[in-house]
Amino acid sequence: MRRNRLSKSKVSHHSPPPPPQKLNHNVPPNSTYFPDTEPYSVILMGGTTVIIRDIKDLSSVWRNTSALSYDPFTSRMLMAFGITPHHVRNLYKPDPARLLHDEKTREHSLLSCANPKKLSYMHLQSQWFKTQLLPGEHLNGLLEAYPVFLSRFLDISMLREGLAGEISSSRCASGSGGGYSSVTLPLGRFCRYVLAQSAFRTFFGEELFEIEPEFTRIYQRWEDASWKIFYNFPHFLAPGLQADRKRVIAALAVYLDLPESKRKNTAWIFGAMNSELTHLGLPAHDRAGLIMMICWAINNNAHYIAFWMFAHILTNQDLKASIESEINACFPTPTSDHGCDMEKLSTASPHLNALWAEALRLYNFSTAVRKAVDDCSVGSKVIHKGDQVFGPVRNFHLAENVFSAGAAEFDYTRFLKNPKIRQAKEYFPFGGGHTLCPGRYFAEREVYLLVAMSLRRWKMEVTTADGGVVQSPKVPDIRMDLPSLAAAAPAGDLFVTIKS
Repeated sequence: MRRNRLSKSKVSHHSPPPPPQKLNHNVPPNSTYFPDTEPYSVILMGGTTVIIRDIKDLSSVWRNTSALSYDPFTSRMLMAFGITPHHVRNLYKPDPARLLHDEKTREHSLLSCANPKKLSYMHLQSQWFKTQLLPGEHLNGLLEAYPVFLSRFLDISMLREGLAGEISSSRCASGSGGGYSSVTLPLGRFCRYVLAQSAFRTFFGEELFEIEPEFTRIYQRWEDASWKIFYNFPHFLAPGLQADRKRVIAALAVYLDLPESKRKNTAWIFGAMNSELTHLGLPAHDRAGLIMMICWAINNNAHYIAFWMFAHILTNQDLKASIESEINACFPTPTSDHGCDMEKLSTASPHLNALWAEALRLYNFSTAVRKAVDDCSVGSKVIHKGDQVFGPVRNFHLAENVFSAGAAEFDYTRFLKNPKIRQAKEYFPFGGGHTLCPGRYFAEREVYLLVAMSLRRWKMEVTTADGGVVQSPKVPDIRMDLPSLAAAAPAGDLFVTIKS
């Protein structure tokens, strides 16, 4: 690997921006080698990746949608999910209505009747996600369904059944009511299990689980190894990854081929995708592959952020008391654990909001990525066609000139003291430009409600694996030895005892 500093030379009106200068490969691996914020390049396997470190440069990258494209990355992902190359190419062709050969289909297809700019399927699909996930009718539908499923899985008996292999200890309740009054389990697995079971049902209904009852377990096993996709692991080096991908896609393919009357609970976005992809001639396997890729985006981050939020709540009694007070004000009666006012929870809970914002700031390891499809410049530096451009989010989130001294440490109070830093250009946990994540509203409410209903319903405390007392529990460190696609994983789990 070689690191290359991009030239500092100024660009005249008569000369193009300077290309990267080649440096010796034996350079220190940390940013102290590059004391300013100019871009530098990394040469990997003959390809150039330009690292962006100035927010003005990153804003320029987001604005330049013609020369710097996200499409090469999504198209490679589609291939990794097993979609036929011919169909992948068609998904990026402008004016996809031209590919519809039936006049009646064209009259009713969103590709023609709701596509005035003649966008490609993939770019039009991005608009549909905004329709589904930005505030409005379709998001409201998700937010009505989600609490029902969440409440179902926030049940000690359900947790014992779903996490049977990971339950450390449990205690039966006395009296005629029976059942279990407490359970000790890993916090990370709790967050992941409950959120995935609830979210999948919110978007697909129970019908998917009638086809494959183990859908969530198989999907999560695949997700554990999904980082290998970005490193182009050949199939023979990742047999489990491929086997689980095929099982998930097989279940989704059967589901998508059901008549609409038998999958009435499908979220609007997946119904629209299935219909329009069918119009374009994609078989069920390919449609399922694309939808599985979207499931990856829906599920890959929320459970980690939920873990970090719970970890800080349960190891900081002052924070816990403040958040419980805010949560209690959002339920209709002093004893109810249903009917949480999600709008109030989101807008009138300053400590919960600050915790969420700080977790997104410190534990977000995602990267803004683009590929140059034409020569262009970022600032005064040239980017050549074929170069990759990376803007690591965490580099910006650790800027002390924005987030104050100690930016590398967790301190939720920074957002209480100065809420305006959420509007700082250097704070972009959900990306930016035309790839700004539309799912940010659902993700926030998904995690907030998990925290609210859990703390409202149970007494939760950090314990040993067998339920013993832990004096002064600590938040785990970030796991640094595992590639992270977005939110960071913890280096170790916390055992939590839940008591009803």
